[in-house]
Amino acid sequence: MEKKFLTIRKMHIFLERSFVFTKKNDDINRMNITPKDLHQWEYNLFYTIKNLSDLNYQRLAWTGKLTGVVSSYSEIINMLFDDFELEEYINYIKDQPKKKLLHQALTELVIDLNSYKPFSNDKLILQDPNWEKITQKAQDISSLEIVIASLRKD
Repeated sequence: MEKKFLTIRKMHIFLERSFVFTKKNDDINRMNITPKDLHQWEYNLFYTIKNLSDLNYQRLAWTGKLTGVVSSYSEIINMLFDDFELEEYINYIKDQPKKKLLHQALTELVIDLNSYKPFSNDKLILQDPNWEKITQKAQDISSLEIVIASLRKD
C-alpha cells in the first residue's frame, strides 16, 4: 500500500521536475502544454483525486498511522487547487468533447469543495457526512475510464 501513495513532499518535487508549462499574462487559455506535460498534469491531479476518494487511506494518513506519509485535509486541498491547479485544468478541458463528462464531474467537485466548511480537526472531518459525500464524488471521478487510463500510463 505504501508504494501506491507518494509522500506529499515527493509528489511536489516530482511535480516541479516533470510538469512545466508557461502562462502568458496569467491567461490559462494561452498555456503551452506538451502532450507529456498534459499527461503528467492529469496523472498528478487524478492521483490526488484518487487519494481524496479513499476514506480508509485518509483515516490512516491524516492520523499519522501510515508510515512515510504526511497528509491532512489542508494538504490535499492545497495539492488539488495550488500544486495541481484543478480549476485551471477544468478550464483547459472545457471545450474538449471527449472530456465533457469529466469536466462536469470535476466542476461539481470544485463546487462542493469550495462550499465545504471543514472542522478544525482532521478526525472530525473524517466523520463528517458532508465530507463522505465529497469523497464519493471523488470515487465517481476516479471510476471514469479517462481517469483510470491516465493512472494506468506511467
